[in-house]
Amino acid sequence: MPNRRPKILFERHIFHQRTNGKFDATHPDISHPKWGEYGKASAQYDRLGRAMALDRQAALESASWGLPQVMGFNAVSSAMQAWRR
Repeated sequence: MPNRRPKILFERHIFHQRTNGKFDATHPDISHPKWGEYGKASAQYDRLGRAMALDRQAALESASWGLPQVMGFNAVSSAMQAWRR
């Protein structure tokens, strides 16, 4: 059965912003002030899961989701706009 999960990209610099750098020293691979070093596409859900263990809301807001790569912090706004149309 094919993987039905949406494509994601975990953005460690967004997680850093959302958590005020609280996890930078202990988890620099998932929390860092600079963007980049995303790693393999196959590792993104693992990175998201590890971040969720630290701060679920911030982690979900720090991933870009699906084909249009909507940022988690924009997901509710995007869904509401689509619903209003």
